[in-house]
Amino acid sequence: KYSDITHYYYDQHKVEDTLLIAREKLKGKLSNFKLSTIAEFFNITNAMAHRAQFDALTTAKVFLELAKLP
Repeated sequence: KYSDITHYYYDQHKVEDTLLIAREKLKGKLSNFKLSTIAEFFNITNAMAHRAQFDALTTAKVFLELAKLP
């Protein structure tokens, strides 16, 4: 799928959604699946929540922790 806005073909790349992964792997362990809640579960600190750079870094750290789970 091509985006006229970003000039990028999105269907050529595999997409992993940390929200979907967290819902599957942490089912029943969290009250919600906000980034802050998932990060807290893994003892990850987001120094400046809702700032793109920091949220992206937190998401990456969460992804790596989720990848360790069965």
